[in-house]
Amino acid sequence: MRDRILGLAIKGKRPAHIAVSSGDMQYGPQAALIAEAFTPRLRYSGSSLGYQLASVIAGGPAPLIATALFATYHSGYAIAVYIAACAVVSLVSAAFMPDYTGKDVSMEYDD
Repeated sequence: MRDRILGLAIKGKRPAHIAVSSGDMQYGPQAALIAEAFTPRLRYSGSSLGYQLASVIAGGPAPLIATALFATYHSGYAIAVYIAACAVVSLVSAAFMPDYTGKDVSMEYDD
């Protein structure tokens, strides 16, 4: 019986490992994308400030918004629409970022 419970506990952790590792895989490209949006002189400060403000402004109230949506609509679909809207904002923002592919990002630029 103990082995069966242990086996179920291990099987139950696999989805969590997949979710965590897929989130971890985005941090490398995300850091590069954010860092190359700034000149070398501002790269560290700009990346840090942008990342931290996004966490506070977008990530902080997200659980409160999701709770309010669920309390109002009594459905998870409203939360799914909220998450989809956030994804659209992210995609549009990323599309408008300047592309520095093939350029020397170690030098100052005036685009």
